[in-house]
Amino acid sequence: MTASVRTAAAAAAAELRQCTCRCLACASAGPHPNPRSNATCCFKSSELGGTGKPAAAFTATKSTTTAVRPADSTATAAVFIYPPSERDSLFFQRTLRAEAARLRRDAPTLCVEAFCGTAPLLGVLSEILPNCARLGLDLCAASCGAAAARPGVHGAARMDVARALRPGVADLIVALPPYVPTTADALDAANAAAAAGTAAARPEGAGWAWAGGPHGRSVLERLVHALPALLSARGAAYLLHFDATWLLEEVAATGLAASVVAEETEVGERWCVVRAERPTPRAADG
Repeated sequence: MTASVRTAAAAAAAELRQCTCRCLACASAGPHPNPRSNATCCFKSSELGGTGKPAAAFTATKSTTTAVRPADSTATAAVFIYPPSERDSLFFQRTLRAEAARLRRDAPTLCVEAFCGTAPLLGVLSEILPNCARLGLDLCAASCGAAAARPGVHGAARMDVARALRPGVADLIVALPPYVPTTADALDAANAAAAAGTAAARPEGAGWAWAGGPHGRSVLERLVHALPALLSARGAAYLLHFDATWLLEEVAATGLAASVVAEETEVGERWCVVRAERPTPRAADG
């Protein structure tokens, strides 16, 4: 890793340790450092279904990042993590490889994978963009541990993406969100379980990995609304969903430009990847 990338990664990790929500773990409000160095307690916001109880202790697994794992976890514990071999993940990886030339022209300094799971998208970006800092964000501690262990990932943090980053810090955000349609109550319960550090060995008990709320839109909708603040002036986001029409309209409503860069239908399932970015200023009329 070059000195510039190490500096970017360290700076990004410092940003991640700044919480902009009301932290129920340390009773502070507004931007403030987490009470534990290199730890991430502040995801326990009431807006995520947090209980208000202090966060469990976490141990940093990389000295310059916020990659974490539960301090009391065991190596043999079976915890469900969304597998990188799922068809939607593979489709997204192929899409990023097809976008390689444009991504290299964009030359991002900081790339973030939201809802990262094992960070399969950052793995592809490490091939395409070897000189950028690559960070994963997820609410599941086991996912963060798996992401941090992936070659090419500089760190992972157990935090909510919409609140983890300071405004304008992300040059590239990639997101394969939970999108299975559920009730709002089911989504709230999944988020509360993730906030409480619940471990589940089977997918039906790990709703945070798949529950998307009504119409499968709620999780991604929240990220889309945060994009104008999260993205840098030259930033872009690649977002996966099954409803291209809705996603294009949702992104456009934020003032960002949106375009479908890939679509695929397989075994009765349909996905699209939409690129969101700031509109290109129109040339002045001659």
